[in-house]
Amino acid sequence: MKTAFLLKFYIAFSSIYLILLLLDWESTAFPLKAFLMPALIAAVYFYPDFTSKKFLLGALIFSWIGDVVLMFQSLNPVFFIGGLISFLIGHIIYMILFNKEKRSDM
Repeated sequence: MKTAFLLKFYIAFSSIYLILLLLDWESTAFPLKAFLMPALIAAVYFYPDFTSKKFLLGALIFSWIGDVVLMFQSLNPVFFIGGLISFLIGHIIYMILFNKEKRSDM
């Protein structure tokens, strides 16, 4: 029940974010970006256990860190590198997760 609510909240929140971007209200949408991934992470966290749940949560968390760090890239170029590294780690975890899922299907 909680997971269904969180997924619906994530979809609604993402839709609002996308509408703000379409309306060219980037200054309003900018701070909301940091809350998109935590909503999805919460939905996955409260979802009943599955074999690769920890991998998925790890990948989502590193993706979220990358999003947040890249929000500050205008302050210092180091934030851009930090965001890229975070996304790299997240994508490596996604590859491990998908490889693990592929092997379990065989």
